[in-house]
Amino acid sequence: PNDLKEATTRLWAARWGVGKRRLERPADYAAILATYWYVEGQHAVANNRLDEAAYAAYQLAMINP
Repeated sequence: PNDLKEATTRLWAARWGVGKRRLERPADYAAILATYWYVEGQHAVANNRLDEAAYAAYQLAMINP
């Protein structure tokens, strides 16, 4: 996946639950979060925003499954 809008949408849906309006984290939350930071980093590199790419890489490395 390399669509930033889709990755962002999936992350917010995972954080808040679809239609439930309460905080809940599904079993695959770490994978969804990792995908988000990976795609965010790809877009940052593509747009020569290396500081943001480094931040995304750091956040990706800090995910605790």
